[in-house]
Amino acid sequence: MFYQFFKYFLNYIFRAKTRQRLIFISIIGLFLSSFALLVMSSVMGGLQKKLIERSKKVEGEFLVKIHDEDSYAAVKLMAELSTLEVPYFAEYEIELLLKSGNQISPTVLHGLEQSRLPDFIKDKDFKGIILGADLGSKLQIDFYSQMGLISPAHTESFLGDIPRQELTEVSDFFVSELNEIDLYHSWTRLALVQNLIRKHAINRLRFYDRSYLPVVEKLLKKEFGTDEVTLQTWEDVHEALVWSLNLETTVMLILFISMSFLIAMTITSGFMIFFDKVKRDFASFWILGSSNHTLMRMARNLCNLLSLVSCLIGVAIGLVFLWLMDHYAPNVMPAVFVERKIPILITWQGIIMAFVIPYCISMVFSFFSLSFFRKENSSFLEIIRQVG
Repeated sequence: MFYQFFKYFLNYIFRAKTRQRLIFISIIGLFLSSFALLVMSSVMGGLQKKLIERSKKVEGEFLVKIHDEDSYAAVKLMAELSTLEVPYFAEYEIELLLKSGNQISPTVLHGLEQSRLPDFIKDKDFKGIILGADLGSKLQIDFYSQMGLISPAHTESFLGDIPRQELTEVSDFFVSELNEIDLYHSWTRLALVQNLIRKHAINRLRFYDRSYLPVVEKLLKKEFGTDEVTLQTWEDVHEALVWSLNLETTVMLILFISMSFLIAMTITSGFMIFFDKVKRDFASFWILGSSNHTLMRMARNLCNLLSLVSCLIGVAIGLVFLWLMDHYAPNVMPAVFVERKIPILITWQGIIMAFVIPYCISMVFSFFSLSFFRKENSSFLEIIRQVG
């Protein structure tokens, strides 16, 4: 009975001369919903992932801030990390002013040990100072130009509390493709910064491998107090950015779900018209021995089947489309964009959302249509009398 029921009504929907085009629109709408949601989430996820990767390439996965520069916390911590064979990069980070001619700009200067440099800046010239590309453009400065480093936090009391200054030259530029880094950050050798502050100190330990985070956390809890050191992950430092990226994803998802309700209205209209046209066919199955409850259950299963197949096909074709785009798509973006090729990030979460959201919306409104039909046709005897 189940097989004959499905075969009969599927043929009626897809092959009959009186087939309902509104049902076709509903099925195509479900297919497009799953397809579009998967493509949208994968492209958005790819763009966000590339942004985070570029930032972490420079700033690392996590860092340890050393509060008391005069204590032996930095020396002790570096010794412990070396014993545990945890890779780290020591630096002194300071906010100061850069002066070039009449141009002055604030910067975050990173003094790095030349014997141990991160990969992103390893091939740069450390004879002088390395500026972010946008910072160099802002100061209108070129290679090997003289540059003054002014630290208002460190003064010469002998000269009347005048801020300390160091002269150096611009030896190189760095491009990260992130405005907040290229416009405000600069790098130089650690000895130059220590000479400026008149102190042999380290105030940052930066880590680029997140797998060592549990080891470092355990070490800090065991050996150091919170007044000596503080551990911050990339997400802690960029809390506002992480929040805004999550908000962007949530808003896009809400807008997509809102638009999916337009498809749901089509589903409701299509099934209501369809059930009204086949109510005599339902009565025929009832005469042949099927109970009212069984017929309604099979009708519900028919709606489930149509929604399930439509969403699965949408997800499958979406995956094929994303794979082709990721492997064979040309550079479609203009040269001014960082990502010339659209990045793709396919996740299980995105696949499940692309299937579940349209499917659930379809099932809710299909159930509403079926409930309305069952209420209007509680007894098939009336339909048979009308035919008679």
